[in-house]
Amino acid sequence: MTFEEFKALRLRNQWLREPGLDLYVRRSVRKGIDFDLANLNADEPGQGALTRFLDRYDAQHVFYVECIHNPRLAAYLARRGYLLVPTPGAPHGIETNMRSPHESA
Repeated sequence: MTFEEFKALRLRNQWLREPGLDLYVRRSVRKGIDFDLANLNADEPGQGALTRFLDRYDAQHVFYVECIHNPRLAAYLARRGYLLVPTPGAPHGIETNMRSPHESA
């Protein structure tokens, strides 16, 4: 199932397949967030699959990327303007969460 199919079916959560990328997505319960990207698995990390996905959907939706354990991913999202979301109770640097830089419509 693609992200477009997921949105059209109004499902709560689902594993999705986009070109070069598997994503576990949830409709967010967080205020001002449209979708949580809870898990990302690229077929070939560093080859642009996530960039293509975000380039296509980032302007239309506010994403919350949770539990980032890969410093390279956190740095990439920061370059895209994503904002760090503090995680109460988590040891510094153990769990990183980030959100899109814009507000939902």
